Amino acid sequence: MMRWLEYSVFIAILITLAKPVGLYIAHVFKRQPTFLDRCLCPVESVLYRLLGVHPDKEMTPKVYLASFLAFGALGTLFLFLPLWFQSYLPGGVPIAPRHQSLYRDYRRERFTVTKTLSWGRLAPGRLVN
Repeated sequence: MMRWLEYSVFIAILITLAKPVGLYIAHVFKRQPTFLDRCLCPVESVLYRLLGVHPDKEMTPKVYLASFLAFGALGTLFLFLPLWFQSYLPGGVPIAPRHQSLYRDYRRERFTVTKTLSWGRLAPGRLVN
């Protein structure tokens, strides 16, 4: 029951925000003034200055490719950092002792599967039960 309530609230919020957000994005792309210009334009100009962006210049293909690759690499690193440090985060999975490695578990499982198989039942043309 709670799941459907949560879905309904989420869909209602999406439908409610669709028109205002769409109009805001349309104004931004047409370079028309918006209600957020007073607080976001100073932040945008500071970021442009720090990053060396020239808003009046077009990007060359080389710059676009470098930006695309850098964004992908940094995004991947940002997503993997919580995984790498998961055992140190609150509620994280504890580190397994050294004697319990994944490779040893894999080898043990593979050995037990091959040990229990009856190779006579795997003859060509016969079904395995």
